[in-house]
Amino acid sequence: MASFKSHGSLSIEKEACALRIEQGASLIQQRQATFLTKTFVLTKRSIVNMHRDAGYYWLRLAIYIAICLSIGTIFLNVGSNFASIQARASMLMFTSTLLTMMAIGGFPSFVEDMKVFRKERLSGHYGATEFVISNTLSSIPYLGLISIIPGAIAYYLTGLQRGIDHFVYFSAVLWACTMLVEGLMMIVAAIVPDFLLGIITGSGVQGILMLNAGFFRLPSDLPKPVWKYPTYFISYHKYATQGLYKNEFLGLVFEDLGGGGLAINGEYILKNYLQVELSYSKWVDLGILVAMIVVYRVLFLVIIKISEIVKPMIFHFLCSTKNIEGDLKERLRKGVYGDIYNYPFKEFDTILDMDKDDVAPPEEEEDEVEYVEGDDIEMGDMEDMEDFESLPDGDDGDSDEDDLSDE
Repeated sequence: MASFKSHGSLSIEKEACALRIEQGASLIQQRQATFLTKTFVLTKRSIVNMHRDAGYYWLRLAIYIAICLSIGTIFLNVGSNFASIQARASMLMFTSTLLTMMAIGGFPSFVEDMKVFRKERLSGHYGATEFVISNTLSSIPYLGLISIIPGAIAYYLTGLQRGIDHFVYFSAVLWACTMLVEGLMMIVAAIVPDFLLGIITGSGVQGILMLNAGFFRLPSDLPKPVWKYPTYFISYHKYATQGLYKNEFLGLVFEDLGGGGLAINGEYILKNYLQVELSYSKWVDLGILVAMIVVYRVLFLVIIKISEIVKPMIFHFLCSTKNIEGDLKERLRKGVYGDIYNYPFKEFDTILDMDKDDVAPPEEEEDEVEYVEGDDIEMGDMEDMEDFESLPDGDDGDSDEDDLSDE
């Protein structure tokens, strides 16, 4: 009775499994999480991972603080004279470029995130859009932290223009630049998965953009082909530097130390000395930086989508190439092309010998000599052999036989 019940329960389970298989698509679709749920879970997980990984942001925060302490003590209280013009411009340029360039320090951790993403993407847990959005949202508070604390140290030790609104703008530009660098490194990681090669590529791209920011060479001195059009206008350092210049120099008046009573306002310096575009405000520069953040992230998403389409095509092409090579070898083996081709016969014969399964010819059997071990010979046999050796030659044997016959 018990076996009958167990048999009946097994049949019911089999029918239920068959029903699940038939309705599998609808059941899986009902159990899939929504887009917002996936994004929220991935953002929470990414925040936790960034908090636990000391190399992601915490180590960078410590290095940023040390660098900003160095900047603040070197440019300590620059003042408001003519000499402070160059000091302020140099401090702003160095801070906006070096601190943002050091954002590549998180590249190793991001490469590991990309590896996890590729594995989970193949499993169908979530898509590339959720990954990009969650990674962007989770990095915002950490990048804001490493922009505000070190930025405050460098800003107030240097003695830049007072006012909380000026400091907020200064920190916002630093945050936007670090976000842009991380977006750039995401694009590099999607194209160049190798760790060392990715860092070299990202640093090289940032160096080129930095050279065309309008500080090392003024905009009017840049060569127009390539370097000014379009590199100067697509460099985010251009908008960061000009926004920081406007934030600092507008509203200031610089006096001559010689006592001649000569004074220069900040607008004159921006227009004639630094060649800053004054046709729009500093907030437009910040808005352009934020728009570039979005463009970089969208470009990163597009590259992921394209790689998902292109990689299978490349794999299929390589497999088809191998099949063509095998077909060509088979035709050569059959002699389809006759003698119209020229190829190294020795190497071709070697390849044919490697491809086909040759059966080794049977070896000729040789007459084996059987030897007897010494232990198998008995002592009696040894005495008979000694007697046999002591016998005289054939002639003596015949005379002995004659003697015996006479007797």
